[in-house]
Amino acid sequence: MVKSNGKVAFVTGASSGVGFAVSVELAKRGYKVYAGARRIDAMKPLEEYGVIPISLDVSSIESIVAARELIESENDHLDILFNNAGVPCGAPAIEVQDEQFMKCYEVNLYGPIRVTREFSKLVIKAKGILAYTSSTAGLTPFPFGSIYSSSKAALSAYISTLAFEVKPLGVKVLDFVSGGIKTEIGEVEKLELISDSLYRIDGRDLLKESRKNFDTSRFMEVNVYAKKAVNDIESALNSSGSANYYRTFRGSMASMAWFISSVFPRSFLEAMLVQAFKMKDGFNAVKKKYTTKNK
Repeated sequence: MVKSNGKVAFVTGASSGVGFAVSVELAKRGYKVYAGARRIDAMKPLEEYGVIPISLDVSSIESIVAARELIESENDHLDILFNNAGVPCGAPAIEVQDEQFMKCYEVNLYGPIRVTREFSKLVIKAKGILAYTSSTAGLTPFPFGSIYSSSKAALSAYISTLAFEVKPLGVKVLDFVSGGIKTEIGEVEKLELISDSLYRIDGRDLLKESRKNFDTSRFMEVNVYAKKAVNDIESALNSSGSANYYRTFRGSMASMAWFISSVFPRSFLEAMLVQAFKMKDGFNAVKKKYTTKNK
């Protein structure tokens, strides 16, 4: 059994992927870990590491409050709050339906805001850290990713300002701007164009093509990501410097995405993304059909 270090952590979105792996890594290092997600059965294997699974739906304030009350009843502080819960939401920007973007923002943006608010007093007591999984999608215009990208960009903006406000309270803040990671998030996404979508061309579905064509073979293994993430968290927690805001680029191509989006012209970035998603032929078909003047 791993010796306890006396510190407490809560990880959201822990039924799979990053949340699951980070929960395991924290437990291995002696943290008392609570793992939250809607799929409680999927978290059952975490119990082998001493992790405590709890039911959590970050889109429900009642669920968040119940989770906070449970953790608060057993602990008087929280050293680490890792807001990781998130959902994919691919759709054309001009065709996305209300239900799609509302669900995406509820989980990816409003959820972390609610969880942070409800657990903030426990984190302040510990002089702990608020950590978040954002994305390089918030930096780059991935095709058919406007809603997901904007939810993550908004989250990073929230995190940056949050850090400024909680600094006098002794709380640290960490934004994981994440690149490619081998998780199940893309596999569970339901990709559906509307029936009369402009991106259905000659029987082709460009949304599904873009995801199918994108090469994920070089993505970082999730366990490797988790170790790096927990190293970053512990480094920030143990830092004696004056800084309280940390922005870390983890995952495949994360640092490069920041560099390219910051330094190179838009045209270069567009060309790279069209190539990565193999969208040149599809976009040319759209252009030919809808922008060619009738003679």
